[in-house]
Amino acid sequence: MAAFNNKSGIITLSFAISKVSAEIKVIQKTTHLVFELIHLNAKNEVNAVIWGPYPTIIGKTIGEVIGVVRDGEYAIGLQALNVKTIGGVLKNSEGADYSRGSVAVSQPYGSSLQAFSLDRSKDRKITVWNQYPNMPVKAIANETTIGSKIALFGCPENQVLARIGAIELAEGLPHPLINGLWHKQSPETGRAYMISDFDEGNIDSLLNYAKQADLMSVYHEGPFQSWGHFVLNPASFPHGNAGMKICVERHQRKESG
Repeated sequence: MAAFNNKSGIITLSFAISKVSAEIKVIQKTTHLVFELIHLNAKNEVNAVIWGPYPTIIGKTIGEVIGVVRDGEYAIGLQALNVKTIGGVLKNSEGADYSRGSVAVSQPYGSSLQAFSLDRSKDRKITVWNQYPNMPVKAIANETTIGSKIALFGCPENQVLARIGAIELAEGLPHPLINGLWHKQSPETGRAYMISDFDEGNIDSLLNYAKQADLMSVYHEGPFQSWGHFVLNPASFPHGNAGMKICVERHQRKESG
């Protein structure tokens, strides 16, 4: 059952079988609606919360990753507004999605939009990568589902990208710029780049080649000795993080030059 208090802007959801109730703060802004979980009466009994699925009759274009569905004229979207909120379907206790994405999913009636949040405040044992069962995961202190937050919006299809940018600014989220232009609207983000196993010794040569070919950057696809703690490979970066920093600084100088 759902009850909305118009004065406080809070929706109270009551689940009869589990006896759990949740309070959702609703804020209406000019570009979107914000929904935030602010209270659970039995938070120690709740391992996860699921936003949605919110059904729509739009099914022409499904943005699985970005969380926007379009029909050629109008668009509806869902955006996660903090790191504890993950866009997509909760498919397993790990909270992992090995598909292309599931923030928006095609449905027989059109589409659905969804997100979720996990309570990470308690020690857990989960199956990792669908093949390693009972893996211990240490608790993250106070990292509960309280505070999970999403934005829902609708707008003409040709305004979607600008609307997402406006939501980022309104919510105080990262909004990186390239030469003063939001990176998602910058032509720089679509430029080709060079994939190469660069190291501290050959970075200058590879940057010169990239500049001659008018490529955006040089990209290293495997710089780490360990993908668990992300330790740089000493064969390529004998000076570790300091060596990688030098490579990045040289890249920046090439771009500015």
